[in-house]
Amino acid sequence: MKTLLISAIAVLAISARANWTCSVLWEDGNAYAVDGNVVVGSENWVGHGGYWHTSGYVHGHGGINSGYGSSYDYSVVTGVHDGQQVGFGTPGGNIRALMWTGSPGSMIVMQPAGWTDSHLEDVCAGRQVGSVYDNSNNVGHAGIWSGTAASFQDLHPSGYGRSRAFGISIDAQVGDADGHAGLWYGTATSFVDLHPDGYDWSIAYDVSEDQQVGRAAAPGTGVVAALWCGSAASFVSLHPAGAVESSATGVSGGQQVGEVDNHAAYWLGTAASHVDLHSYLPAGYTFSEATDIWDNGDVTNIVGSAYDAVGGRAVMWTRQNTNVPVVALDVVRGIVTQGGLSSIGVSDDIKLRMRPGIVFSTMLSRILIQVDGTSPDLNPSMLSLFIESGSSGGGAIEQMVRMYDFDANAYETIELRMMTVADKAVRLTITDDPGRFVGPSGEVRAIAGYRALGPVFVYPWEVYVDRIRWVVPGT
Repeated sequence: MKTLLISAIAVLAISARANWTCSVLWEDGNAYAVDGNVVVGSENWVGHGGYWHTSGYVHGHGGINSGYGSSYDYSVVTGVHDGQQVGFGTPGGNIRALMWTGSPGSMIVMQPAGWTDSHLEDVCAGRQVGSVYDNSNNVGHAGIWSGTAASFQDLHPSGYGRSRAFGISIDAQVGDADGHAGLWYGTATSFVDLHPDGYDWSIAYDVSEDQQVGRAAAPGTGVVAALWCGSAASFVSLHPAGAVESSATGVSGGQQVGEVDNHAAYWLGTAASHVDLHSYLPAGYTFSEATDIWDNGDVTNIVGSAYDAVGGRAVMWTRQNTNVPVVALDVVRGIVTQGGLSSIGVSDDIKLRMRPGIVFSTMLSRILIQVDGTSPDLNPSMLSLFIESGSSGGGAIEQMVRMYDFDANAYETIELRMMTVADKAVRLTITDDPGRFVGPSGEVRAIAGYRALGPVFVYPWEVYVDRIRWVVPGT
């Protein structure tokens, strides 16, 4: 008899060391992706894809006639985002790309015309990525969909023989072409070859913001976990000293997860930052891997699998984080038209609104605010600054964010971006010696400046800030 260890039934709290806890979600299966409290994967004992959330476990197996003459005898769910789950199933020996919206009956077959097999790997903001195959001539192409089989768009780059896509974010996709890790921006012609010099092959599995992760192999080096920031030259090996083999499969908010020598692993952008997640499992587990990570600042969820002598378990590591609120606000430049300090504590559309002040140089920000808080950790392993803001001037207004470096006694620019009319929440994460941005009594300080870099068709233009906060790992 199968037992699901979930929610109110039973959750195994393994350890609270370093603020991580680990729970077994279900037995005899694997967890592949996470979005908030929703986890997707498969149950090996029945060959059904499925997903877990806070109210329990739900089968995701299609269980209906496929339209290809037979029902599905096996399915796997590999990606999840905003109520959509994607993966693949096998009707009569073929492989079909599949998508669900939370129930078996919602299954949509995403197989595009002209291909013999297909599968989906990931989903984000209503778009799905995966691969299609023509088995008659051994051709495989990376592809992107927008919710239907007919929406399929071929991402295969010119000059390459075969390609695959494994991960997607709001505006980017990753995979490989002819054994070279690759990055796309929605079209075949946008392909960026990420393959590092001196390596035999490389693959990219996931993408978040400006980071891509995967693995690469070189003679005498073995297979190493890999991190990129948009180019081959940006390649960083996450392989810890003394390890034999490693791989990175998930990335979020400047954090990476994967596996090192058969142990689930976590990184903060460098090999030296490696954390062995396997150590939070109870005795008896011999193999584990982390496959995906989700982080909204308040909580970090990592999912994967762990194996003992009996079999595999779908597991989730969880860390509660600490919010550092703004305790002091100074509008250095500009005119406040609405709100104040209390307006930027919660994302609730009750906003601090400001219009430009007078300056004597176009190089200066016409709106400039300073915010201060107090971190409970004087030397955090990571420090994130979240800013949710917008401007009536839209893409003509630049947001400049600087954090104060207490070691250098100077501000450091950590973001320059053009704004949008709608609120946009931006996460700015520091993993390179973040303790320098924390003062001797826990002080943290940042300034945000706003200026027009192009024609603005509203007068006076306005900036609105809904929330600002820092986040440090753990509680």
